Amino acid sequence: MPFAQRVEWEITSTCNLHCPHCNASKSGAEDLSPEALRALARELGQRHPEVVSLTGGEPTLHPLLPELAAILTGHGVAVQIITNGTHLDEALLWRLGEAGVGLIWVSLDGPREVHDGLRGVSGTFDRALESLAAIRRAGMRSGVLTTLLAANHRAFTALSPTVRAVHPDYWYVWLGTPTDTSDRWLEPQHMPAVGSALVQLGRRHRELLIGDNIGYGGELEALRRRGTGGQGGFTGCGAGISVAGITAAGRLKGCMMLPVGETAERWSPGRLESLWAATASTCAGLARQVVPFEDANGRPMRGCHALALTRPVRSMAAYVLHSRSRALRWERLLKVASFASTVLLSSLFSCSTSAPPRQTNPSLPPAARTAADNGTRPALPASPDAQPREPVQPGYVVRTGTTRDPRIVTRAIIRPRRPISRAVIHPRGRLPRCCYSRAVIPGCTCHPRNTPPRKP
Repeated sequence: MPFAQRVEWEITSTCNLHCPHCNASKSGAEDLSPEALRALARELGQRHPEVVSLTGGEPTLHPLLPELAAILTGHGVAVQIITNGTHLDEALLWRLGEAGVGLIWVSLDGPREVHDGLRGVSGTFDRALESLAAIRRAGMRSGVLTTLLAANHRAFTALSPTVRAVHPDYWYVWLGTPTDTSDRWLEPQHMPAVGSALVQLGRRHRELLIGDNIGYGGELEALRRRGTGGQGGFTGCGAGISVAGITAAGRLKGCMMLPVGETAERWSPGRLESLWAATASTCAGLARQVVPFEDANGRPMRGCHALALTRPVRSMAAYVLHSRSRALRWERLLKVASFASTVLLSSLFSCSTSAPPRQTNPSLPPAARTAADNGTRPALPASPDAQPREPVQPGYVVRTGTTRDPRIVTRAIIRPRRPISRAVIHPRGRLPRCCYSRAVIPGCTCHPRNTPPRKP
């Protein structure tokens, strides 16, 4: 069977933070050795998945992170990194850029107090912002990853000014998957407020995306389609089909969020394909345990299997937002009213610009008044020196002189066109492309003095 297209790989279980909602494995001494990590990277690259996300633990704490990324990108695999942003520096970013890493995700779960409280260490919020700024200076793509919990589902919208300031390429928001029975997780009663906040944020942030465990259907589906180029929507959980997870100990799962389904055997050279077949079979059995439901558009689906399996009823039906909130309804009414007012004003403007009916002007003389009333131009008075003109026959040209060359008019109007290359290329070199833009581009130097000479 075909291998997964999206793989999340824990290269280490070591982490410098203590996040209570983290579902990463705590293998510890069972972590793969450096030689095993290199061999697994080569074998994984030979399966040619579309993208591999290197995570942990904290992946930036592992010294082999740039080397593993280079091995994967050498096989044509896109690599991205998920980090807490506390150990990113200029030197590491340069090495990751040389390795071909395409995207770095940094976790931000709320304002400073909320984020530091969830991470268990003060100062992590400021350090994450510094890492995002360093990623931007290094010319690499960045993303903000926000996990919604009971502690931050009312405060995560306050991240909007911060996200605008750091200019990430993506802002990914998803629900935290329960790892215990505590009250730190979101419940179905929280979803209407979360859905309304996400829709409103999506109108202000074009980079906002939502995870596969939020929704389904309705206006929220437009936020999910942004991650697929605007096509389609949620097509079902990909655990064990197109998604795979590899723990720090070398065990496979259909998804790192799944609470069960981890393979008993660890990876060894040449065993990746067989472990993936066992994982796919296990995930197929788990999918049959998930109870289907209908989304907001009436389509049957099962939703996120990881979140559904943590519910007593084994279903995500309670998380579906079937109705819009009051704020969204008012916003839709305002849009309709704005469109109606625009149509009304345009119709009134078109009526006011139509020509008024012609009226008699009493200030004109009788002859001109009659002509004006009839819509004709009055005849001009004859000049005493005027001579009668001879009618010009079609095809006949009256010559005004014996020395006039009739081709001079043709030579004056029709001129040989200059080649485009000679017309737009300055003698000292081609002008920058910004010189031909309709908009004014800051920093564009179009003066010939500032144009570099052409290369021979």
